[in-house]
Amino acid sequence: TIYREGILPHGLLCLSNGKAKITKHGVGDKELIVELKKPVDFIGFTELLTHKRYETNAVALEDSTVCVIDTDNFFKVLGGNNAFASRINMHLAEELSRMQNKIVSLTQKHLDARLAEALLEYCNLFGVHSNNGATIHTLLRRDDLAALAGMTPSSASRTLTAFEKEGIIEISGRRIKIVNNERLKKISSTDAHHE
Repeated sequence: TIYREGILPHGLLCLSNGKAKITKHGVGDKELIVELKKPVDFIGFTELLTHKRYETNAVALEDSTVCVIDTDNFFKVLGGNNAFASRINMHLAEELSRMQNKIVSLTQKHLDARLAEALLEYCNLFGVHSNNGATIHTLLRRDDLAALAGMTPSSASRTLTAFEKEGIIEISGRRIKIVNNERLKKISSTDAHHE
């Protein structure tokens, strides 16, 4: 655990190396993965800027290094450097846009589309690309993949099996190879259907 919900930030956190998931507990204490983090991503950024307690949890998916910039030093630099402040604003706008897209996905897309989108997101961040497709040496359990897509583990498992039968992906243990990236993109952009 990098930080827990309810704790006050003590500085700006940056994932120097490794991978992490940002989670939030929803209805019935069900875990939802809000975001995945890769090296040089900020973690818990919004709460630091708004002087609030963390509203999420950050959990390392593998051995990771997190750099901490002391709160006072961060705000001192932010107040005295307009170019830096402008980049922070840009970062916040991009994060807001990502969150809005995630809300649309979770509330309006069909299960297949949500899982396809989750696989593409995970592959984009952590996949190893080659001429014959991209491979995800996944650190996420099936439960985590389901939480990223906002679905139950059993639904995620059934959908993964269906994707494999259709020749879209190949599964070997915790390794998922995306064989037909275009088909997966097409499924992920499927218009709104409700469960």
